[in-house]
Amino acid sequence: MNKILLLCCAFVVSWGKCVEGNEKGADYPRRDQTGIDYPRVLAAARIGDDAALSMLFSVTRKVDGLGSELHCHYLLELLKQYGDFRFSTVLAKEPASSRTAVIRALNFAFVTFDKRRGWSIDFPYTYKLTPNEKRKVYREPHI
Repeated sequence: MNKILLLCCAFVVSWGKCVEGNEKGADYPRRDQTGIDYPRVLAAARIGDDAALSMLFSVTRKVDGLGSELHCHYLLELLKQYGDFRFSTVLAKEPASSRTAVIRALNFAFVTFDKRRGWSIDFPYTYKLTPNEKRKVYREPHI
């Protein structure tokens, strides 16, 4: 019983190190990881601010842990909201390292949150912006 309690406490402490919340209970990657006011920038991107979306792309390589998972989820949400062409147009202006990080984040998000491995048909412009690990990311293992 003590081990279970200790594990739960460790999880709560590690959760707090990766994210910060607001008064409504939403969680965001922490400012010390991203260097930006994440909730404000995300809100701006959600209303169609391309510069804010670009800012979110630029922090993709900086986040880790639970903050990274949340960021992946937000990128997926924004891809669906912006649509493939507009999202890819903004992403295409980013450095190659940022594009690669965003595509990897989206690979993770589609598998984790949408429960699907393939997304190239629905979002071809975005999918083709970087070599997608030889297009075999998250494939089924051969057993």
